[in-house]
Amino acid sequence: MRPPDPPPPPADAAYAARLAELARPFGVTHTGVASADVMEAARRQLLARLDAGLTDGMQFTFKNPLRSTDPGQAVRGARSVFVAARPYLMEPAADGAAA
Repeated sequence: MRPPDPPPPPADAAYAARLAELARPFGVTHTGVASADVMEAARRQLLARLDAGLTDGMQFTFKNPLRSTDPGQAVRGARSVFVAARPYLMEPAADGAAA
């Protein structure tokens, strides 16, 4: 894996705000910056669910849990991760219950 070229600018507050602004038109409502450390707790849970057969065909996450929980495997030298969340749209059913 090669390092990013050109390297990204420092992840200061202005940079994170600009990324959040760029994500907004795509329905992203919450953003943040997290450490790029290995996500040990998530890794343990993924491996346990994989062992228990609880993947329901979700290959994106479960195909390679060691890679899925280590941002440094996606971008060598990563120190932080920009995190974005987009809500699922749940239209109320005719009876008022969530669809």
